[in-house]
Amino acid sequence: MRKVRFDARSILSVLLIIVLLAGIVALCISLFGNGRKSITTFAFTTGAIDASGNYRSSETSLCTKEMFECQELTISRVFNSAATYQVFYYREDDSYIGCTTVMSDTFYDKGLTFSNAKYARVVINPKLEEKEKVSFWNKSGFINDFKITVSKKQDFEAPLVSVFSDVREKYVTDITGTSYAAVRVADSPFVISNISSLTSKTVKKISIPICGVIDANEDSIFTFYVVEGTGSGNFKKVSMHEMKIPAGTFVSSSGKIDPFDNEVKNGANVAWFEFDVNIHLKTNQTLAFGSPNDTAYFVYRKGFTKSNNHYDIYNTAFNNPSLLETISIYVDIKVLE
Repeated sequence: MRKVRFDARSILSVLLIIVLLAGIVALCISLFGNGRKSITTFAFTTGAIDASGNYRSSETSLCTKEMFECQELTISRVFNSAATYQVFYYREDDSYIGCTTVMSDTFYDKGLTFSNAKYARVVINPKLEEKEKVSFWNKSGFINDFKITVSKKQDFEAPLVSVFSDVREKYVTDITGTSYAAVRVADSPFVISNISSLTSKTVKKISIPICGVIDANEDSIFTFYVVEGTGSGNFKKVSMHEMKIPAGTFVSSSGKIDPFDNEVKNGANVAWFEFDVNIHLKTNQTLAFGSPNDTAYFVYRKGFTKSNNHYDIYNTAFNNPSLLETISIYVDIKVLE
C-alpha cells in the first residue's frame, strides 16, 4: 500500500482552499440569497440607549453603534440564552420615535409597527454573573445568541402628517362677515401665531393658496423663511427659501395688485400650490411666509373676530411685528409623522 505524505505546506494549502471556498459560498448566499441581510457582530459596541434614543455608556449591555435601515426587521433567538433585547426607532431625519418593551421573545417581527421609522438600533442585555461585564472577549458570544436581519431592499417613503389637519376645510368654511383678499406683499413676511406647532419638526411639503402672479409669462416667486422668535419683538431670520411657480401656469397676469383693492371674488377657486422642501426646524424656530419682493400673491381672509379666527398671524415679521386677530393666512404644512 502506497503511503501518502502530508507536509505543512500541503496542509496549509488545503486549509486556504477550504477557507476560500467557504468565502465564495458565503458571498453567493449574500448576493443571491433570500433577499435579506444580517446586522453583524461588527455593528455592535458596548453601551445602551437612553429614554431619548441617545447612546449612553454601559458595561453590562451591547447596542448597535449606528442606526441601520430597518424595513422588515426581524430578530430570532438562536441559542436558548437568558438575554433580553429592545429595539429603538428613528425617523428619516434621525429624530427619535420610540421603542419596544424589553423583550425575551424567541422571535420579533417589526411588521406594520413604527411605520414612520426608517432607522433602528438594537440593545442586547446579556444575563451576567455578579460583577461580570461585557468585554471584547465575550461580546461576540452574546451577540451571536441572536440573528438580526432586514430586507436588502430598503424602499421607504416616510409618511407625512399635516400640522393643521383641517386647514383646507377651514379655508372654504363659510363664516359670515369674512372675505378673501390677495396678500399685501408689503406687509410680509407673516407668521402664524401658533408658533409652537412647528418647532422641532421636519417640514417636507408646503402648500399655499395662490390667486395670481404679476407676470404669467415669467417664472414667479413665492418666498418663505425659517425664523426664530416669539412675536414679542422682531423675528430673527435664519434662512430664506424661494419657491418657483413656472411661467405659463396662470392664464393671465395679475400685475401689481392695489393693496386697498385686492378682494378675491371666490377663494374656493384659488389654486393651491405644493412645494417640496426638506427643512428641520430646531427648538424655538418656525416659518414665515411671503416677501415684499414676491411676484406671486397668496390669499388671506379678513373680517374675523378674535373668537372665530382660525389662524391669526403676526405681520412684518422682521420689522415691529404686530398680532392680527381679525385676518388669517392658510398654509398646509406637512411634516414627518
